[in-house]
Amino acid sequence: MFRKRVLLVISTILLTAVALPLTMGSGQAQAKCKPVKGHIVSELLMEPECTSPVRLCTSGRFIGGINGKFVFIATSLTPHQDTEGTGVVHYTGDITISTRHGDIFDKDAGAFNSISGSTGDLGAVSTITGGTGRYAGASGRIRIAGTFTPEEGGDSTYHGELCTP
Repeated sequence: MFRKRVLLVISTILLTAVALPLTMGSGQAQAKCKPVKGHIVSELLMEPECTSPVRLCTSGRFIGGINGKFVFIATSLTPHQDTEGTGVVHYTGDITISTRHGDIFDKDAGAFNSISGSTGDLGAVSTITGGTGRYAGASGRIRIAGTFTPEEGGDSTYHGELCTP
């Protein structure tokens, strides 16, 4: 009985030793991730350029670890039970950042202070979902914090990680 167990353990180890290198080489290449941080300046984008179903779009620039012009198109604006007291509204949307090496596509989700005359505080998490050129197959996440008002535009910072295949 003991001998059968020892042979089973040795067989399992040998099979794993042979199979592991074969499976490691069959997957996709390991993504290269780098930290990114910087500044975002933005302004309200008006119709007809704004194609948002909730009529909220912005455009501007990412400056820093990611450099390029961007367009944000909101896909939802969701007040909640505390919006009346806090002024905070949740949103989702799509960001396309156009760089000299290709476009980066993000799905953005966040919240902002919508009270008229406020500083328009905002916070968001953008999930990188792909891109074109150098950014085809890109992934990662970016945290955005700052302010945005229709009158003054936006002033935010971003921190995160950009991964490319």
